Amino acid sequence: MAAKLTEQAENEYYNEEAVRGHLLQLELSCDMDEISEAEYLAAEETLLQRLQEIEDRRNA
Repeated sequence: MAAKLTEQAENEYYNEEAVRGHLLQLELSCDMDEISEAEYLAAEETLLQRLQEIEDRRNA
């Protein structure tokens, strides 16, 4: 069961489409002044790192 949960968590974490969706939502939130630019930049950096991890994993 733990292996199944780990696999599900990894699938969600490494879902490129979901990460790109989060980036879009983040940008919209910043544009609508729901979050500050500093919050946007911090969250964007995290999401871009995840996209890089996804690409690295795909190319491994």
